Amino acid sequence: METKNNFRTWKSGKKWLYSATALVALLGAGTFISSVLPDAVIVGKADTTTTTTMAWGSDATVSYDSATKTVTVSGNVSSTKPVNLTTELAVYFGLGNNYADPTTLIFDNATFTDSGDNGGQNHTFANIASTALTNVTEVDFNDTNTFLFTEKTTANTTVPNLFQFGTNFKTVNFNGTTNITFEDYATMFNSNSLNTVNFNGPTNINGNIVTTDVGQTDRVDQYGLLFNSTGLSTINVNAPLSISDSAYVFAYLPGLTSINGANNITLSGNVDSTFSNNGANFTSVDVTGMNTSAATDTRYLFAKNPALSSITGLTSLNTANVNDMEAMFYNTAVSSLNVTGFNTSNVTRMDIMFAKNPNLVAITGLNSFDTTNTTNFVSMFNYDPKLLALDLSSFKINSDDYAGGMLTNLSSLRNLALGSQTLLDSDMGLPDITTMNGTYQYQYDSFKFTGKWVAANQTFTNTPIDLANTQPTHSTLDSATLEANGINPPDTYVWEENPVNVTLTYDPNTTDTVNVMPNNLIDQEINSQVNVDNGVPTRSGYTFTGWNTSADGSGTSYAPGANLTLSDNTTLYAQWQKAVGLTYDPNTKDPVDAMPNNLTDQVINSQVNVDNGVPTRSGYTFTGWNTSADGSGTSYAPGADLTLDDDTTLYAQWKESTSNIIYDANGGTYGDGSTSSTDNNNGNGYSVGSTVNVGTSPAGTPTREGYTFLGWATTADATTPNIPGSTTASSSDTTYYAVWQKDSGPTDPTNPTNPTNPTNPTNPTNPTNPTNPTNPTNPT
Repeated sequence: METKNNFRTWKSGKKWLYSATALVALLGAGTFISSVLPDAVIVGKADTTTTTTMAWGSDATVSYDSATKTVTVSGNVSSTKPVNLTTELAVYFGLGNNYADPTTLIFDNATFTDSGDNGGQNHTFANIASTALTNVTEVDFNDTNTFLFTEKTTANTTVPNLFQFGTNFKTVNFNGTTNITFEDYATMFNSNSLNTVNFNGPTNINGNIVTTDVGQTDRVDQYGLLFNSTGLSTINVNAPLSISDSAYVFAYLPGLTSINGANNITLSGNVDSTFSNNGANFTSVDVTGMNTSAATDTRYLFAKNPALSSITGLTSLNTANVNDMEAMFYNTAVSSLNVTGFNTSNVTRMDIMFAKNPNLVAITGLNSFDTTNTTNFVSMFNYDPKLLALDLSSFKINSDDYAGGMLTNLSSLRNLALGSQTLLDSDMGLPDITTMNGTYQYQYDSFKFTGKWVAANQTFTNTPIDLANTQPTHSTLDSATLEANGINPPDTYVWEENPVNVTLTYDPNTTDTVNVMPNNLIDQEINSQVNVDNGVPTRSGYTFTGWNTSADGSGTSYAPGANLTLSDNTTLYAQWQKAVGLTYDPNTKDPVDAMPNNLTDQVINSQVNVDNGVPTRSGYTFTGWNTSADGSGTSYAPGADLTLDDDTTLYAQWKESTSNIIYDANGGTYGDGSTSSTDNNNGNGYSVGSTVNVGTSPAGTPTREGYTFLGWATTADATTPNIPGSTTASSSDTTYYAVWQKDSGPTDPTNPTNPTNPTNPTNPTNPTNPTNPTNPTNPT
């Protein structure tokens, strides 16, 4: 053991351990640890008996590892008097406000208890690390950590920020079990650079709601914030996260993009505004599997998110214990909501629940709402200008319930279902159909609707209606008026339609001349079914491909003869594709016979067959077609497939015709034993019309036994040669035949010259006839 400056120290490797008393004394002496020790683990045991500078509880421990640049806080961090945690860390490290080295802050089995002075201005912990740990990028909560904020801050008090770091701060990881209890108007993480929060271990967030208005004990007028950051974009809930009696947990985050893992979230008690007041990047949230079975107050749960266009998983929520749904979906960008299965039997408030949703067209599941205990429907659907239908058939609305403005500004509502217990009062503000200004998609059209409400099964003025003499407008479609006229819900009411005639217009969709345009259909009954004209318009240089409800072809397409329902005035625009052609070019000024006919008005990218014909040209042989005159393009044989992706020209390809001179031995042979010899001009042939010297066979003179070669003739039976010294090459081979003369020689000894014919014999003497024979004697 060794001693420095009378301080008791231990040395182990590169790490030094100091007692808190020695550390304080060292600090008091004006010596900074950073100048004494390159690596230090400081075990702090605050000695408040010897110094007023140290204010932490006696079990607090802080350590630093420079190898990983990590600060670890553990133990019981508490005090009965105000203390700035930033100052405490600086004291523990002895590095003052210039210390900016650590990048990671770890809480490992730490307990923070903030009791403050109950006056609202002083907190035990405030603005931790705002100056001391400016390079911190990450805060990790490992093992078990507890944060308790118990002081009841008065309204308008400056909000303390527990963790406030510099621009390097990016990530918070809840890795172990973390318990956070707010009973204070405070912010736990206040840093605009914070980007990602990961709940990797069980986390419990409790009670950040502070109520000061005695008359409204169920209202939240103050609250603590877990995160106050413009940069926080991603929240990953990878482990159970319990939120109990805590408001605005994931709210007021203008940079928030996604909350992942909502199925790991449990909401209980008052969870006011859990996902509310976020920015332009928060466009969707999936709450499938989120546990809400113990939630009692879900007011403003998704509210004030003007970019939130999709909320999925609502049908999986258990709302059996919820008593307040005020403004639950207020002011979003959703176009549809499915609340099928919502248990509303305990709900007392539904005021502005679906209000101020400018894109909302449909709400599914309202017809199963149990409103037996609901007393407040004020402005429930106010300013949903695109909402088409409401099914309130299960709603129980009494005369003493608050329902003013419930249906105000529903300028597109054209289908309203009422139940036997649905009291529709004129104070609900159902719009007057005839005063709609046409701002929205489903506006009133004086040519289609009368401006009156009728029962859904009586939608045309030319049939009897249920509403006796009333035909109510917005102010008279109320229960009292209906009852006075003998009309009793349940029923569904819709806008009364005029029997309007509509027109089908055919538009050529071009300023060019178009032939065979169909005639328009006028004065057709609305919703009647017609057939698109069977005619096929024509336009020079283009092919007609059909009709479409949009000029650019992005609408609904119809072929000639197709069925079409005229639900409104309709225009069909002719659709055109540039027509392409196939041109055959003879590729010569010479006369060419059997040239194919060109193809015109072909659909672009259609497949055709090259003509099977074979053109002819004197002195040349046709070898096929090519897309280039010089044959450098793509070649096509007659009958080949070709895709017309543009106007195409095929050029005939020619090979000059040639011929050969053939010398036929005509019974003789050449020296190599062959019977003919061909003069092919050294393999090139003789061009048609060229002069060819003839009379000499390339193989020499033929021979024939017993004959003498006399020369060449144009026929095989010639006895004398008859070819000229030169001739003109024709388009076919020319054959010359050897002329032979039989040789004279000695007389054949077996054949004497003029032999003597044998002498004919003289006439012979006829033989003498025999005498008659004697008959034989008969035997005795």
